[in-house]
Amino acid sequence: MNRNTYSRRDILKSGVVAAATGFALPTMIPAPAQGADQAAPPSERVRLGHIGVGGRGSFLMRQAQGNPGVQSVAVADCFKDRREAAAGAIKGTAYADFRKLLDRQDIDAVIIATPDHWHV
Repeated sequence: MNRNTYSRRDILKSGVVAAATGFALPTMIPAPAQGADQAAPPSERVRLGHIGVGGRGSFLMRQAQGNPGVQSVAVADCFKDRREAAAGAIKGTAYADFRKLLDRQDIDAVIIATPDHWHV
């Protein structure tokens, strides 16, 4: 068994990640993470999307807003009144279809608060 150990610095310098099997895979570092394109690096802010903004989802959204490094930008919910109210509260975009929210390239993380039957 190959027990090569690499530090995070070695991996970033070499541009490859060594898998447990010994194969090398290319490392992809997005341009915004490098501070390119005049965008603030993710280390300075996290842009959130929220899927499911009912009771628990709206609570989690309010909690996220209390963090100065977080910016909520989009919500998705199957109930129009919920999604419109939540989008208005964050001055973001409302989506009826969560897949459109997931397609956005500017969202760094998603909080999913859906009922059990949506988990699959």
